[in-house]
Amino acid sequence: LDNGIKENKELIEASKNISVDKNNTIKETKEETYWNNKWKKSPVIYKAQDNTPLDIRNFILSRSYILQPIANKYNDISFDDRALRILKDVIKRVTYTSDNVIYKQDEYWANPEETWQNRLGDCDDGANLIATLLILSGVPNYRIKVACGDAFVKNQKVGHAYCVYLADNDTWYTLDWCYWAEDSIKTFGVVPHKDKKDTYGDIWFTFNNEFSFAQKSFTFTKDDIKK
Repeated sequence: LDNGIKENKELIEASKNISVDKNNTIKETKEETYWNNKWKKSPVIYKAQDNTPLDIRNFILSRSYILQPIANKYNDISFDDRALRILKDVIKRVTYTSDNVIYKQDEYWANPEETWQNRLGDCDDGANLIATLLILSGVPNYRIKVACGDAFVKNQKVGHAYCVYLADNDTWYTLDWCYWAEDSIKTFGVVPHKDKKDTYGDIWFTFNNEFSFAQKSFTFTKDDIKK
């Protein structure tokens, strides 16, 4: 009888866990549907490497034999903690260096594996690397976007690329390893990206490894992004 009671208790606890997992899955599915359809999806093509037109979604990897072992080390912490840890690790590892110096080209979007191994890159390289590591670590891609748009540096408007992340409190925060690295760390979980209007201007488009979001399909050139 005692064994039967014990087994029943174990089954009850197991069923509770199944219910919790199911509810979390339902919640995540609803959130994913909402965020994946909040903005208009449009293809964005850029001559990002050797003047070859490429779909920008290809620059965030969903599989990498080089980066997967790196991403696995974040698996034992929460999604929010992963975002902050990955931001700090990319800041520490990658030194900002222009494309002219690294690749002898005015504009070159590196594969995230290149950026990690070369330890060099500009704003788009670090942003795509952060997004890739988040996705490879298991963070759902609807919570991750690379944004390209205007930024204000020393009273000048420049083109800029940076990562934004949807935290557990349903708020988007900036993961900018480049211009405002220290500010991104300090304000993570405190100041939403939408409240940084003195730093970031209009967003041209955002993307992850699955979708690109823009008001219309278009092709942009190296002259549109200066950093």
